Amino acid sequence: MKITDVVSEVFEWERPGIWNGGHFYGPGRLHKVTVKTDEGIEGHGWNGGTAAERPLAIFPPFVDYFREILIGRDPMDTRSIAQDLGEKHIKILGPGGVNTQVLAAINIACWDIKGKALGRSVHDLLGGAQERIRTYIAGGYYAEGKGLEELQEEVLFNIHEMHAGAVKIKIGDPNQGVIGDMKRVEAARKAVGDDVVLMVDANCALDLDTSLEFSDELEKYGV
Repeated sequence: MKITDVVSEVFEWERPGIWNGGHFYGPGRLHKVTVKTDEGIEGHGWNGGTAAERPLAIFPPFVDYFREILIGRDPMDTRSIAQDLGEKHIKILGPGGVNTQVLAAINIACWDIKGKALGRSVHDLLGGAQERIRTYIAGGYYAEGKGLEELQEEVLFNIHEMHAGAVKIKIGDPNQGVIGDMKRVEAARKAVGDDVVLMVDANCALDLDTSLEFSDELEKYGV
């Protein structure tokens, strides 16, 4: 099997603005990579997502650069592809950031092809042994017009409708402070009860002293 083409597509969609402790999320953005083969099997990979605030136009040129390196390669040889593309990254931009995101999308697409060709899930190919895993749903973002009642409705939906065993909400809004955020934590705990795991995430918004202050209060709610 040989790679015949690598296609880059970008998607953007509007959504209500939300923010957490240290970041604001505007429109949704996604960069999709499709790796095509001479046997008709296609693999799909992606990068971007919730926090993809960088402009989408920067991704396709990276795919254009790597395309010529990939055409003719065996997509099943994921190890050497990952190593070779890593060595051939655009050095002036370094190995991290956008460069690594595009490499990850290509790598995911090749693993997708491997799984389809072998009739096995990627989870199985990677040696996965668990048939069931615990999951949580991250949410509880700050949003205009969203109060404690709306927060409670959200976490209850995640528990009862999405069947999450744990939920995570945001803290760290400088306009809320410890007192304001503890009201949110208290409301979430009252909504989900004591048997559901409740987590919080400040997303880089707190310094050490404030983190310690939060920790003392969070302990009261079994966070």
